[in-house]
Amino acid sequence: MVYEFRCEQCSKSIDVEIPMSEYNSQKDKQLCPDCNSKLKRVIEWNGMAYRVGGYSEEAGAAKWQSQTIKK
Repeated sequence: MVYEFRCEQCSKSIDVEIPMSEYNSQKDKQLCPDCNSKLKRVIEWNGMAYRVGGYSEEAGAAKWQSQTIKK
C-alpha cells in the first residue's frame, strides 16, 4: 500500500510504498530524503458514508428503502 508521510522538520510530503505485512516494522524507520529527519504518517479524514437499509410498505406493495448518511 502507498502511505503519505510528512517530514517533521521541513514539512515535505512524500508517498511511500510499504507492504501491509511490513507496515508496523517500517513506519517508524522512514526518513526525509531532503533533510534526513523523521517522517510522520499523514492520516486524512474524509468522512464516512453509512448505508442504512429499511423495510417499508407503500400502497400495499412492499419495497426496500436505502439511504446514505454522511457525517
